Amino acid sequence: MVYRASLAQVPSTRPVHALFQSISLVPDKDRIYALIGQQFLDPQASPLEGQLGTFSYNALDLLGTKAIPCIARDSLKLPAVGHYVFTSADGTKIFVLAQSQVDPTWGLATFVFE
Repeated sequence: MVYRASLAQVPSTRPVHALFQSISLVPDKDRIYALIGQQFLDPQASPLEGQLGTFSYNALDLLGTKAIPCIARDSLKLPAVGHYVFTSADGTKIFVLAQSQVDPTWGLATFVFE
């Protein structure tokens, strides 16, 4: 279950029991973007850790996920972990600031708003 600041319980048909690394709220487009962290409570849940999750702002349902792309450096593709998510001022793009799992290389992934 997910709770809002009012502590009123909001039922969710697709709950995600996880910690979130970072979130970005876009209420006028009915969206929450979150970097999904460590999952808990449901060992049978599909692994979502490390992905960008898209949720409905009003219903709090999980609408979809996207993998964080690798960071290209020289001729290598380095696996990356998202640290921060934010949206463009006009609400058309989602940005994820990510760091390589191998070294301190950082990159910016850009997704088009759905």
